[in-house]
Amino acid sequence: MTPDKTYFDKRYSQKDYQFKFKYDKEILKDILKYKKSGKVLDLGCGEGGLSLKLAEKGFDVTCVDISKIAIRKIKQEAKKRKNKINAFAEDLENYCIKEDYDVILALGVMQFFGDKGMCYIEKIQRHTKKGGINIIDSFINKWLPKNKLKELYDEWKILGYKKYKQKLISGDKKWMNYLVTRKKYGGWQCWVEMKQDYVIKTFKTKKEIAKTVKRYLDSIGKEEELDKRVEQMLLNIKESTKIIKSSNIPKKLLAFPIFLNDGKIKQRRAIVLDNKFDELLEEGKKKEVKKLVDESIDFIIELWKYGIHEKTFKFYSNFGILNEDVVLIDLFELTNKKEKVEKQIKSKVWKHLEKLKEHFAPEVMEYFLKQVEKRLTVKKLNEVWSINRR
Repeated sequence: MTPDKTYFDKRYSQKDYQFKFKYDKEILKDILKYKKSGKVLDLGCGEGGLSLKLAEKGFDVTCVDISKIAIRKIKQEAKKRKNKINAFAEDLENYCIKEDYDVILALGVMQFFGDKGMCYIEKIQRHTKKGGINIIDSFINKWLPKNKLKELYDEWKILGYKKYKQKLISGDKKWMNYLVTRKKYGGWQCWVEMKQDYVIKTFKTKKEIAKTVKRYLDSIGKEEELDKRVEQMLLNIKESTKIIKSSNIPKKLLAFPIFLNDGKIKQRRAIVLDNKFDELLEEGKKKEVKKLVDESIDFIIELWKYGIHEKTFKFYSNFGILNEDVVLIDLFELTNKKEKVEKQIKSKVWKHLEKLKEHFAPEVMEYFLKQVEKRLTVKKLNEVWSINRR
């Protein structure tokens, strides 16, 4: 990264330089239009006026800037205002984004990344929660030419965009992009439009699925598996749809899915198990956490009774809570082949979830893995498989 740390420290430490903690009211308005609370990351916060204002409004704010002088003064001002704020002095190129955020701001910093700018935007995107907001402005240059910023967010919903001339310290003016975007809800196979009481799922195109899968495979060094994985996902959609439509499974177990004429799927809106676990853990309700894990395993066995099995064991993201009952919210990773389920049990395929302990509540995952080993046996499979089928 190329910003002159000495320049900014010198600028902020001059005797005649007054920190006024100003913020752009239009940017604040853009944030509050879409988010009323949540976690905010302000990258290149400068004087921190926007971060301080968001903290005043109840947001959980983390701000980062290369200038130690700026960060020290932000901390002093936050203490004066009795606002809680996490402020760090660090070069953004070296700053490790460890958490996911509801809002990430990158204002007046992208020009410092040069040819690494696009990679940094991808990093910002990865650490934005589904439904989260990114607000970025950038000088139009050879690394981020006209419309490139919008292209980098082609899978996001564009909420606002404008091009304007920014006055430089030299007195010259230069064109800038200003972009407000929201990360779409969705998984590997579908986009999800959230309504108050229900969701509408739209299948991704093959190209969109490939783009999602490629990002994942690139991160684990298995790019050569792209075509195979994409074809498998498309096959999963086809087979799972056939299984659901031909089954007598009660629709309430699947969050009441309706296959619409336009190819979309409507489901009742449920609380994703991951979010429910977070809620219970924050409240210190450890017994309720274990109870919910047990109910999730009960639900897997309940699906078996109808000759259906969810292949991934991703209970935390593929299951939800609707009217206090566990339901299946991701419908398209199913099998009705008992021999496949038996093979998964014998190979303990759920072991792959162990690596998620770093990113998911370890106590939840440890208890789930322990109970799965004990309860999801070949004997249990043989006892209950398809006993409720017509």
